[in-house]
Amino acid sequence: MSGAEICVGVDGGGTRSRAIALDLDGRERGRAEGQHALVRDTTVQHAAAVVAKLVGDVAVAAGSSLPVTRLVAGLAGAGRPAVSAAVRAAIEPMGVAREVEVLSDAEVAFHDAFGTGSGILLLGGTGSMALGRSADGRTARAGGWGDPLGDEGGGWALGMAALRVVARSADGRAPATELTTRLLATLGLSDPSDLIRWTAGADKSEVAGLAPLVLEAAESGDAVAAGLADEATRELADTVEAVRRALEPWPEPPVVAAAGGLVGVGGPLRSRLERALEDTPVRVAPDMVLPVRGAARRALEAVWHAS
Repeated sequence: MSGAEICVGVDGGGTRSRAIALDLDGRERGRAEGQHALVRDTTVQHAAAVVAKLVGDVAVAAGSSLPVTRLVAGLAGAGRPAVSAAVRAAIEPMGVAREVEVLSDAEVAFHDAFGTGSGILLLGGTGSMALGRSADGRTARAGGWGDPLGDEGGGWALGMAALRVVARSADGRAPATELTTRLLATLGLSDPSDLIRWTAGADKSEVAGLAPLVLEAAESGDAVAAGLADEATRELADTVEAVRRALEPWPEPPVVAAAGGLVGVGGPLRSRLERALEDTPVRVAPDMVLPVRGAARRALEAVWHAS
């Protein structure tokens, strides 16, 4: 098989990245994983390099060679046109694909969930945002402002909330919480004051990695952790509601597809989110959403439409 015979989709999140290769008949030929590809103004070259390596790795897994026919990369932080254009411009000279398209991670997740149809996609992983499209083609989004302006309900925000509440608890400004013991043990620290140094040197993915500890503590009955989990759930539900209102009227209650490590199928906030949305005019889709699959399908469909 030559490189001209596969299309590649990449999903680059704040914690890790994934790639899938499809042949021109739509059959999966290979997968690969790599480090995070979160895009900021200062990380464009890093994100491009991560994507390029993933394309090379998945081409090897597919028994193919470079350049591939078409690459679609859905990257966290690439929602603004200027940012996506900058990442695309950085990838193209690397020669890994004949055609390159860069979108946000939410856009490729939406494509996997709805294709060209209507609905609302909630992304809750390291960050958070909602993206919607109405039956008449209008679009709206909410959230996705990144840190420090947003990402409410996402893993980074939840991890930061846990760090702050442990600090307040150490001062006596908040109740004692099991989170103190859990965080210190996980991070190999001996005293809450050590969190100052750790937090100063931690990247977004490391902070987001604390979110599961919050949810584990909440499930074990810790009231402070449960409060943080409830607040995160409210933020995510509010993000969905903002998009629903922006796209009114709906001919029928819109379907909400949830993706990401926190709210995807089996995610630790999934059941809380479903309960929070029970009394709102939406329907939560039971199916798993795979942004990387959406990216690969978008790449393949573009090739089909061009032929």
